[in-house]
Amino acid sequence: MTSQHTDSSFDRDLEGLQIRLVTMSRLVDAAIGNALKVLETRDLDLSRKVQRDDKMIDEMDEDRPKGDTTAYSATGTDAA
Repeated sequence: MTSQHTDSSFDRDLEGLQIRLVTMSRLVDAAIGNALKVLETRDLDLSRKVQRDDKMIDEMDEDRPKGDTTAYSATGTDAA
């Protein structure tokens, strides 16, 4: 019974992580698209939105589950 409880808890955690990863991926994809558009158009309002969205993405990343000490560099490789 304990194993079954652990498995279902693990499955819930994994599903939550997957949802979070997909959400962050979509936000990053939109931010990159907007940043490219800012470079093309010099749209000051859009550049401010990109900055706000970047802070939100950073906050989501900083809100990792406790015990997750993994740090990533801009290239996506371990920074530790």
